[in-house]
Amino acid sequence: HCAVNRNAEFTPHVDSGKGQGQSFSMIVGLGDYVGGELVVEGNSYGVRYQPLEFDGWKQIHSTEPFEGERYSLVWFTPEKREESFVCAGETKEDVRARLLVDAHTLALPH
Repeated sequence: HCAVNRNAEFTPHVDSGKGQGQSFSMIVGLGDYVGGELVVEGNSYGVRYQPLEFDGWKQIHSTEPFEGERYSLVWFTPEKREESFVCAGETKEDVRARLLVDAHTLALPH
């Protein structure tokens, strides 16, 4: 799944996952803006064109104030989906990476 946010400033929270739960998130900021760092458990991370993985289900996170046009893409995988796709010998991290790639790979015309 991928959430697209435009000029959103979030107060400290953990993700609800609509009852599904989720195990990790990946965010990247896009646009012409200053500020807008992601704060995770009190630590500030610049995400403008720099992807960051964190546990949105368990870690408190928020957005710092910003100026300009800020978009963020936030990928997350519900836990139930991860568990149903585990192959022999794969770690949870392998499954997460494979699902992210599969879910967001564009099929280009030949």
